Amino acid sequence: IEAIYGEGTIAPLVRPLALVVERFGIPKQYLLTLLDGVERDLVQRRYSTFDELKDYCYSVAGVVGLMSIHVFGYRYDESQEYAINLGYALQLTNIIRDVKEDKDRGYIYLPLDEMERFHYPEADLMAETYNDRFIELMRFQTRRARTYYNRARAALHPDERATLYPAEIMDAIYSRLLEKIELGNFDVFRRRFRVRTPHKLWLATKIWLYAKLLSRRR
Repeated sequence: IEAIYGEGTIAPLVRPLALVVERFGIPKQYLLTLLDGVERDLVQRRYSTFDELKDYCYSVAGVVGLMSIHVFGYRYDESQEYAINLGYALQLTNIIRDVKEDKDRGYIYLPLDEMERFHYPEADLMAETYNDRFIELMRFQTRRARTYYNRARAALHPDERATLYPAEIMDAIYSRLLEKIELGNFDVFRRRFRVRTPHKLWLATKIWLYAKLLSRRR
């Protein structure tokens, strides 16, 4: 990364990334922040508060959104808020879906103080205890994720929908995933929730066609 933005020699493996950075003007700090975020998984396996988790989510998802809108193209400053908040929403949805898988790898991304608030200790999570306390804890996490979906949608300028439709497709698919988890009463220990491919294709096609219609009207 330092070589891409400086005078150093760029390794052949990195040249495609260098071309993308140059073409779309992706800021160096975004890539450094993403590296910091994924590196964090090497040293941290618990998050005491949501503020701490939110900082992690920004590093591994918010900046991905910011880089993506550079590629898709945007004109309004509000689109940056859109990208960041959608990144939070998608990452929180992943955390809700992957509670079991993350636990099996030794990670807990649910904030520990919130687990304590809902009287659901770490030992219960490790034992895959599925009870009313767990359901209420997950319902709380779901409400928070929906808050970020709503913040993202509120920040999306109508004129940007013709170019940012890939992000809207992600919104639609992950929102449906969150809905399915909730309808399944958060039974993530015994079920692997997902949106089936035909449904994904239907959502993507619908949003893509609407974006093309908007672009013709401009």
